This record gives sequence, structure tokens and C-alpha cells, in this order.
Amino acid sequence: WSAGNTSPILFQAGERTLLGMSLWQGQVALDAADGRPVWKRSSEGEKGQLVASDGHVLINAPEPVLCRIKSDGSLEELWKNANLALGCYPQAVILSGRLYRVTDKEGLIVFDLATGRELQRWNGGRTGGSLVAADGMLYHIGFGGATKGDHRVTLLRPTAEGVEVVSSFEP
Repeated sequence: WSAGNTSPILFQAGERTLLGMSLWQGQVALDAADGRPVWKRSSEGEKGQLVASDGHVLINAPEPVLCRIKSDGSLEELWKNANLALGCYPQAVILSGRLYRVTDKEGLIVFDLATGRELQRWNGGRTGGSLVAADGMLYHIGFGGATKGDHRVTLLRPTAEGVEVVSSFEP
């Protein structure tokens, strides 16, 4: 197994802290206390950043896979969305039972975490960009306007249907 192109993350599995990372051949989680492997997924073609929150791990590849973290630290695959050929380098956040995913082609897509059902697509005139959550809100830094360097920062409030814009500005 060789190193991939994403940063490792720390997340909880019951009382254990795990170090998860996506490598060229798949994904692996190690017990942070002793370095022993807890799980390994061989998945050529599923290279992507790991996102962990609310007892779930998302393999945020072009074809996303959502897994539940079991009490022993192992994974149970909940859903996989084979219909999302959404470009490269997607960004994702798990927050309050929803998966928020930004790609360079489609903008922000909101999914129900339990079912994988798509709830909303939103791009606010921009695609791609970065997504972060803080204090129950989402911050989207989007690009793709009419000129290079044309960016917009948008504060989004999660709703039952997806998201709504609270405010935005162009830096």
C-alpha cells in the first residue's frame, strides 16, 4: 500500500481514536494508540478524502460510499451512489443527518445521510470550491464566475429540504 493524495483524519469509534486515510489502493484506519490496523478497504477507483462525523465515514470519491462506524471500529456500508460522476476533488461535510457535497461540476448537493436520497442541488452561480461547517451553519467558498479569481463566500443555513442562503459576499 502506498500513500495517497489526501490528508489523514482522526475520528472516534466508541472509546477508540482512529487515524483514517485514503491511499492509492483503498482506505485504512489505524488505532491511534498503537498503530494497529482496525479496518482496510481495497477499492481501486474509490480514491478520495475520508470525512467522519456523527458515527459515519464517507469515502468522498467521485462515487461516494457512506459507512456506519460500528462499536468495534469496523465499517458497515450503508449506501453507495453510482450515479454521481461529479468531477474530481469533491468537498464534503456531514452535519445533522445530512451529507453536503461540493464538486467542480455540480455545485452543492445535499443528501439524506440515512438513505443517500438527493434532497437539493444549489450552486449560487458558482460551482466547485470549499465547504466547512461551524456553529450549525455551512460556509461555501465558490468559484466559477465569469472571470478567473471570481469567488463568492456564502453562509448557508441547513433546512429540512436542503439549504437556504443567509448571506453572501464577493471578497
